[in-house]
Amino acid sequence: MKKITTTWHFEAQDSLFFRESRPMNSIGNAELSSVFPPSAQTLAGAIRRTLGEIKGVDWGEFRKQKQAHPLAKMIGCGDDFASLHFNGIWVHKEGERLYPAPFNLMLLNQAPEDASDTAKKLTYPRCFFIRIDDKATQTDLGNIRLPKLSKDEAGSKNLANIWLNKTNYQNVLKGIAPEPNDWFILKSPSNRQQKNSLLVEEPRIGIGLDNQKRAVKKGILYQTQHIRFNEGVSLAMDVSIDQQYQSISQQADDHFLTRLGGEGRLASICQTAIPSALEAGKIQHKFVIYLLTPLLIKPIEGKPWQPLPNFQKERDEQTERDQQRVWKGTLKGVEITLHSAVTAKAHQEGGWDLLKNRPKPLRSYIPAGSAFYCSSEADPQTIITALHYQQIGTEQKLGRGKIAIGQWI
Repeated sequence: MKKITTTWHFEAQDSLFFRESRPMNSIGNAELSSVFPPSAQTLAGAIRRTLGEIKGVDWGEFRKQKQAHPLAKMIGCGDDFASLHFNGIWVHKEGERLYPAPFNLMLLNQAPEDASDTAKKLTYPRCFFIRIDDKATQTDLGNIRLPKLSKDEAGSKNLANIWLNKTNYQNVLKGIAPEPNDWFILKSPSNRQQKNSLLVEEPRIGIGLDNQKRAVKKGILYQTQHIRFNEGVSLAMDVSIDQQYQSISQQADDHFLTRLGGEGRLASICQTAIPSALEAGKIQHKFVIYLLTPLLIKPIEGKPWQPLPNFQKERDEQTERDQQRVWKGTLKGVEITLHSAVTAKAHQEGGWDLLKNRPKPLRSYIPAGSAFYCSSEADPQTIITALHYQQIGTEQKLGRGKIAIGQWI
C-alpha cells in the first residue's frame, strides 16, 4: 500500500526531561540527567498517542484488546508498528536539519610546542579527518588497522556532541572537513543561550507524591536535569503512514499539543514536507559508511561479535605478511570488506513498556556518528545505489541504522 511521508516537528513549550537509562530509585544523591536527542521510542510513542487521541481512543480498552483493537491496524501495538514507519530522530535549527558530526573528524585548538614549522603555519583551531594507519597493530581482536594521529596532530579530540547542517555534512561525504565556526554545539559552557548552541540545562528538585492520598511522601526527594531548547531548535521525525490514514495524520498539525518525555511536559506538533536527502560522496572501491542514526545488531547465538550485521572476521589475503584481520559480509547485496572503524562508547536505551507495565530491556546501540572504513570490488555506482541513505540492522521501523556513503580520506 502506498505510504505518505511527512516530517513531524516537536517544539518544546517549556523545559523537557528525557531520562537516562538509570531508574529513579537507583540514583541516590546523584542527579538524574536528560539525554539528547532522546530515544526514537520516545518520539514514536508521542506520535502514536497523538494519532490515538485524534481518533478518540479509550486507552484502557486498547490495553485490554491489544492487537484486536481497531486502532492497532493504524498505530500497531507494542513493538508492532503496523502502518507506521519512522525515520530519525533529527535535530532541527531554524527549520534546517542537522546531522551528528562523525567521530572521524578531529579538532586541534593549537599546534603542539614541538610541532613542525609546517604545522605551526596552519590556522587554529582546525578540523581534520583522522587517518587509518597503513600498518596493522596487535590487539585483542588480532592485527587491526587502527586510527592514527601524526606528531603534529597530538592533543586533538573528536567532535563529540557536535551537529552539522546539510551543507557541511555534504562536504564531509566529499572529504572536506568543516570549519570550527560552522557547526552547532550541544550546550554552551556558560549554560546560557549562544547562537551556535542547541540547549541549556536546568537542574530541578522534585518530591515524591502519594497519588491515592494526594499528599507528599516524607523523606523522598529526587534531583533531575531538564533541558530547555534554544530559540529555533526542535526535534523532528519523518513519519510514513498508509495513504488511507493520511487524513487522520494531517489533523496533528497547526501546533497540536502533546505530552513528550518524562513528567509529561508539553510540546507542540507541526508537519512539513521531508527535506531532500544527502548526496553521496564520489567514491572508488574504498569508501566510508557513516551512521546517521544509532545501529542495533541482533546477536547470533554461538557467533562472535559483529561490527556490522552478519560480518565475520577473516584474514586479509592481500596483507598475508602482516596477518591483518578484516571483517567481511554483505549489505544490501553488496559484498564488503571492513578494514577499520572509528566509533564511541555504546549508546544505551531502556524505557518503560506501557503495554506490559514493566521496564524495557536495556539495549546497547552503535552510536550515530560512527564511521566504518570499507572496500568492495563492486562498481562504485552500484555501492551508492544499494547503500546510500538506506538502513541496516534491526528496528528499522524505528529509523535505526540510517547510513550515508562518503569518501575514504
